[in-house]
Amino acid sequence: MQKLEIINVDLDREQGLVSSKIEDSSTAATKNDLIQRKPNGTKTNKWRICDPNHNMFEMERGDSEVVKAFKKSVKTIFLPAIFMLGVRLNYIWRPQKYFMFWITILIVITIAISMCYTHYLHTAKGDAIRNLEVFAIYGFCLSNAMKLTNYIYHFKSILAFLHFMLKICRQNPMGRRAELLKNELRKSFSNLKIFTICVLANCGLFLLAPIIGYLVKEELIVLVPLEFPFIDQSTMFGYLTANGIFSLGGVLATSGTVVFASIYIFLISSYSAQVELIGNDFEQLDQMWADKTESLNCKRLFLRNICMRCQDMDSYIAGVKSVFDLKMFAFFSLAYISQIICLFEIAKNDWIPGFPIAFLLFEEIMFYCYVGTKKSTANEKLCAIICSTNWYEYDLSSQKLILSQLQSCKNSSELEIGPLAPMNLMTGVQIVKSIYSYYAVLMELL
Repeated sequence: MQKLEIINVDLDREQGLVSSKIEDSSTAATKNDLIQRKPNGTKTNKWRICDPNHNMFEMERGDSEVVKAFKKSVKTIFLPAIFMLGVRLNYIWRPQKYFMFWITILIVITIAISMCYTHYLHTAKGDAIRNLEVFAIYGFCLSNAMKLTNYIYHFKSILAFLHFMLKICRQNPMGRRAELLKNELRKSFSNLKIFTICVLANCGLFLLAPIIGYLVKEELIVLVPLEFPFIDQSTMFGYLTANGIFSLGGVLATSGTVVFASIYIFLISSYSAQVELIGNDFEQLDQMWADKTESLNCKRLFLRNICMRCQDMDSYIAGVKSVFDLKMFAFFSLAYISQIICLFEIAKNDWIPGFPIAFLLFEEIMFYCYVGTKKSTANEKLCAIICSTNWYEYDLSSQKLILSQLQSCKNSSELEIGPLAPMNLMTGVQIVKSIYSYYAVLMELL
C-alpha cells in the first residue's frame, strides 16, 4: 500500500517548470489544461482521470497522437483479458460480476482436480515415476493461476502505474518530447507484438498436436497427460471431452500469459520513455546555463525539478517491483523445474504436446530477461546523460546536486529473480544451460 500511495502522490506532482523562453521545457499540465467548460459555464474534467466508470483505453475527442498511441498499446494488451475476465480499466471493476470470469475459474478448478486425481491414480497403482508427467505441466498451469490471482489482487496498483504514464503522455502533446514518447511507445508495441506472435504460435502448435500425431502415427494423442474422474479417455467420447477441456484451458492460459506478461513488459518499457524525457530536460538545462540572461534561481529550480522526477522514476520502479517481484520469482522457479521434466518426458515418452509448452516457457523466460536488460540499459543511459551534461558550467550548489543524483542513479535497484540472480539476458543464458545440464543428468539416472 505504501508504494501505491507514493505513485498516487507522484500523479499529482508537477513535472516541470513553465518557461516562455525554453520550448517544451515543462512536462506539467496547468489547471487550465485540465479543465474545460461546458456550454452552461460549469467546469468538467477534460480527461476524466478520476471517473471510476471510465475505461482508460477509450479514445476521447482532443486526444493527442502520443495519447492515442498509448491507448492503442493498452487496449491491445488488455484485449484478451476483456474476453477472459471482462476486464475494465477503472477502479470499480469487479471480476465476479462477469460470466467469463466464472468460466475461467471453473476451468482452473477442473484442471486442478484433474492434476490431483492423476497423482492419486499413479501413486495408487504403484507407478509413482509417472507423477513426473504431471509435474511437467506445473510450470505452465500453476504460473498462470498465479498470474490471474496477482492481477486480481493488484489491479488497482497496475491501473495507477498506467495512469502515471498516461498523465505524462497528456502533458507532452506535441514537440520533441511527444516524438520521444511516440518512438518509445512504438518500440514497446513492437516488442509486445513479437511476444504475442510467439505465444500464439505455440498455442497453435499445442492445439494441433493431436491432429499431427494422428496423421503421422495414426494414434490418439491426449494434449496433457492428465486423467479426469468419470471420463474414460480410451473411448472416443472421453478422448474428445478431455481434449476439449484441455484446449479451452490452453486458450485461456495463453490469453493470460499474453496479458500479464505484456503488462509487465509495457510497465518496465515505460521507464525507458521517462529516461528519454529526462535526457531532453538536461539538454534544456544546458541551454539555460548557456543563456547568461536566465536567472540563477530559475536554473536551480529547473534542476531540482529534474531530480524530483528522477525520484518519481525510482518510486515507479519500486512500485512495479513490489507488485511483480514475488510472481516473477515463483514463475522462474516453476518454469525452470517444469522445463527440465518436460524435456525428459518428450525424450522418454515421445510427448508431442510437450514441445510447445517447453518453447512457451523458454520464450517467456527470455522475454523477461530481455526486459530486465532493457531496464539496466536505460539506467546506464541515464547515468551517461548526467555525465554528459555541461556540469562544469553550473554553480557549486547545482554541481553538488548533480553529483548526488548521479550517485542515486548508480545505486538504482535492478530487476531481480527473487534472491537468486539479477533478471537479465546473461542470467537467461545461464538458466538455459543449467536446464539442459539437469535434463542430461535426469536422462542418465532414469
